[in-house]
Amino acid sequence: MMLCNKASIISKQIKSFLLIISLSLTITSGLISCNNNSQNFGKIEQKNHNLQGRLLQKPLIKNNVELFDSKGNIFSLEQDTRNHLTLIALGYTSCPDICPLHMSVLAGAYSNLPIDMQRKTKVIFISTDPERDNKKITNWAQSFNKDFIGLTGTPENLIKFQNELNIPPAVLEKNEDNNSNYAVSHATWITVFTDDNIAHFIYPIGITQREWVQDLKLLNNNEWKIKK
Repeated sequence: MMLCNKASIISKQIKSFLLIISLSLTITSGLISCNNNSQNFGKIEQKNHNLQGRLLQKPLIKNNVELFDSKGNIFSLEQDTRNHLTLIALGYTSCPDICPLHMSVLAGAYSNLPIDMQRKTKVIFISTDPERDNKKITNWAQSFNKDFIGLTGTPENLIKFQNELNIPPAVLEKNEDNNSNYAVSHATWITVFTDDNIAHFIYPIGITQREWVQDLKLLNNNEWKIKK
């Protein structure tokens, strides 16, 4: 499982070095996950419809799950994203590397989409650390782009949701003192639901902003269905 390590225990130089290594491994393997997953992911080739994402051999249906933002407003995933291109990333706001990197790249790509495509696209970050993030997840997500949606949920709903997406459930790496300074192990890919409310692709860390822009345009226009 990919661990988002505590920033306080490594120097900036070592942290940068580890991040470069992790990105290289991700690009090579296609994903970093919490444990071995039986899902068979595609490779970047013609059968992936000229997209950088990994083609899922078994598409995932967007089931409804009840989540909430920092103000306690209920967000029903299937209902509130219906008929939208929906990108879902999981992690936690204290993550020192992978999560902010994902969101920064997505923010740059999103801002380069035509306005009409932005309106048809929802970028959602779901915290798997509700204990620390329930009051700040909304502002954290919107710090990357005002349109981004930050959510979390009850531990039970979060585990159920991750299982439905074939995502290994996140693990809170609390120490013996059980203090608030802990890391969270979590899967690091982004699940993409097209406007048919089905996930055909996942995207690992390492996709560039330019590649995201290209793919989001194809996905928004449903051109991926004809580009074989």
